[in-house]
Amino acid sequence: MDDEDPLGPLRELAEALGKYGVPARLRDSDQEGRVLRASHPEAPLSTDVHLQTINGEACFLSEWGSIICSAENVAEAVAYVARLLSLRIS
Repeated sequence: MDDEDPLGPLRELAEALGKYGVPARLRDSDQEGRVLRASHPEAPLSTDVHLQTINGEACFLSEWGSIICSAENVAEAVAYVARLLSLRIS
């Protein structure tokens, strides 16, 4: 596990969002850079998704600290971001 990319789930989420035209980038934070900023492609609206280990499991958290889903479930995180940004993704 030491050779695993600790930001891998966030990178995977950024790539998945990008496929739907949602700009997303990793950003610096006081949490070791484990934050992704996703933005609406046309409106001045964005949200942060945090990556945190909870009870031994990597999870995506909202910018308010609530658990979105397991970091293994990128599709659910994409759906969450889309709903939050009021985007239709199909």
